[in-house]
Amino acid sequence: MLFKSFLKIESIKLGMATLIIAYYIEFLQLTDFLNYLGLKNNTWANLLFGNYFSIQDLLAYSLGTIAIVWLSKLKPYKNVEK
Repeated sequence: MLFKSFLKIESIKLGMATLIIAYYIEFLQLTDFLNYLGLKNNTWANLLFGNYFSIQDLLAYSLGTIAIVWLSKLKPYKNVEK
């Protein structure tokens, strides 16, 4: 939750936004969008967006988001005022 350091946003909202972006990219892998964009052979595009859809990735994203949000509720961040 690096953005939590810069933004005043609830952990659940940030976690859900991150999860939506991750799901969006994962479901894009079901299409041939890299080929459509002309990036099929681009190493960086393949590294960033991935090559194939995986239901295990969706599960990992979901469990990771749940864990981070839960941990942030256990020990909330304290604002340090100078």
